[in-house]
Amino acid sequence: MAAYSKRVPAPDPDSINTRCHAARVSTMTAVLGAPKYPLSKDCNDAKASDKVKALQQTRSVGPFRVTGIRPFLEVLARTFALVKAKNPDLYAAVGTAGVLCVRYVRGSTSTPSNHSWGTALDVTMLNPKTGEHELDDRGDGKVQVGTLELYKYFKEQAFASGEWCFWGAGFPTEDGMHFEASDELIRMWKAQGKV
Repeated sequence: MAAYSKRVPAPDPDSINTRCHAARVSTMTAVLGAPKYPLSKDCNDAKASDKVKALQQTRSVGPFRVTGIRPFLEVLARTFALVKAKNPDLYAAVGTAGVLCVRYVRGSTSTPSNHSWGTALDVTMLNPKTGEHELDDRGDGKVQVGTLELYKYFKEQAFASGEWCFWGAGFPTEDGMHFEASDELIRMWKAQGKV
């Protein structure tokens, strides 16, 4: 099995997420409702908005089970079906640190994380030497080989469906393990009546 947990330099942010933007809190709140404040740095899914609770599901998206909102889980399931068909080694190596997690963005005491709406996924990659799944270190300017590869499948799935996700490697503080529904995708779901 390839060393998908190995760290490599993060791509130039201008070379990724070229057709989408990170979901704005204003968009998330307008479309999916505000979480119940106050939040903290720890997950408290009971503080999810009523709209998120109504759309919430726990299901398998391929290599793992997660809890999030239905339309996002559908995107994940299609993306991981593509990964399984084209790169079974990557499919076997990917794990998760979760989707729905109602809390503030790491390091903030005012901005809710997009995990609060069940529209963001943090992935882990299997280290073949230790047999353990590892998180990518946030803000170190590096990404795991597996997340770089996984981004290609999110992008391919987006070309096929028009459902664009945003990769956290393009955030001002790089977060290579983070994939989220883009601002454009959230607004598209609203226009289609999915949320």
